[in-house]
Amino acid sequence: SDPEQSVNSELGRRYEAASLSGEAIANFNDYSNLVGTCTASTGGSCDIGAQFDGGEADMKGLELALGYDAMAGGLNLPLRFSYTYTDATFRNSFSSGFEEWGTVESGDELPYIPEHQLQLAAGVRGERWGLNLSASWVDEMRTVAGQGSAPASELTDAHWVLDFAGDYELNRSISLYARVENLLDATYIAARRPAGARPGMPLTAFAGMTARF
Repeated sequence: SDPEQSVNSELGRRYEAASLSGEAIANFNDYSNLVGTCTASTGGSCDIGAQFDGGEADMKGLELALGYDAMAGGLNLPLRFSYTYTDATFRNSFSSGFEEWGTVESGDELPYIPEHQLQLAAGVRGERWGLNLSASWVDEMRTVAGQGSAPASELTDAHWVLDFAGDYELNRSISLYARVENLLDATYIAARRPAGARPGMPLTAFAGMTARF
């Protein structure tokens, strides 16, 4: 495999006021040689760590973010919104031993790159504690390079996932934290390799303690 080579550019604007912040960033990555790496999660008849040339590819996108910090009764109430759009396509035709790519035609979309992603978050924070609820949406993704409509067997599921987190500062040295991911135990197909459809992470909870010395 040849080294990966690309020219990456970004153009954006950021805004900050007393309680309001936002940004809009457009990006463009022009790959003269895109490299794919075989991993345990990609599967296929390849050796872990093996690399494959994908040639020319374009990835362009837009990132939008907005944040607002309200105050009420001595509490901080942060609100966050972010959106990401990505368009990623091959610009040459080739046949690859990398199962995720396979036989590629110029104009095919890259697999496992969602076109749209959205995140909403709201929280409340006191002097020594905080709670945060976030909702993330990920668009369906191709699992094999292609263009036009894809069969359901070559797509992941678009899905919402709700997460909850909290923390409490016992003193200057010790803090407690807890997090629940996929709070509503949403079921969705997150990948289709290796060995067929793979579900997303189910409802998962964990707690811990942070000590600072």
